Amino acid sequence: MRNGSPPASDADLVAIVRAGDPSGRAYADLFERHWHVARAAAVRFGAGGDADDLAQEAMVRVFVAIASGAGPDSAFRAYLIAAVRNLAISRARRTQPYLAGDAMDLEELAFSGEEGRKADDDVVDRSLLAAAFHKVPDRYRAVLWHTVVEGMTPRELGPRLGMSANGVAVLAARARESLRRAWISVQLDDGDLDERCAWALRALISLQREDVLGRTTRDRLAAHLRQCARCRKSAVSVRVLARSVRRPRSSGGSRTACRSPT
Repeated sequence: MRNGSPPASDADLVAIVRAGDPSGRAYADLFERHWHVARAAAVRFGAGGDADDLAQEAMVRVFVAIASGAGPDSAFRAYLIAAVRNLAISRARRTQPYLAGDAMDLEELAFSGEEGRKADDDVVDRSLLAAAFHKVPDRYRAVLWHTVVEGMTPRELGPRLGMSANGVAVLAARARESLRRAWISVQLDDGDLDERCAWALRALISLQREDVLGRTTRDRLAAHLRQCARCRKSAVSVRVLARSVRRPRSSGGSRTACRSPT
């Protein structure tokens, strides 16, 4: 790590911390290497002026977990980001409790619009992004791959898809919005949601993304939230997670013409 030797990997540093790290050097190296990511994640998840405090608390919790024999073995950064996210959600739940009301109170629950904040690209948990990518429809995955990964322009991609350049641009915007919604969903759906809770999660995400829900849907969602503690927690989590996703902006027509989560 010093004197010209290659830097130690995160896994090596974690192992030293777990063994006690008598010099404190592994702690310091991990902190220096990942502090900016923890703080950027705190900002992205809505900590605002408390970003430093939240990031520090997350770092301490991760180090305590490692020293006690738990915590990560190798994926330190992903584990740290998850700790920041969980703390942000926990704080939001304490400061913004759900108050049951009639269906019209869902506007309050579902969150007035706050723009996502720009953060360090490393904050993106790539495993979650990959899971979200595989949740979007095949047609959207294809256009995302061609435009984002391969860098093709709508004009270049149009002939391959049998569409006009404008048609490809609209399709790409819809694909990005689908990816945003999937990115929020994969962080809250661990695969064991029943049909009603899965429906409620989709409705909460739609509401946060400024879809117009019919009165029947709003009534149904309000009734479910009154009965389901898990989905009341998910409602706050959706709000926190959605702060990290830039809202669509459009000069006219489609509201999905915006940048991708990354």
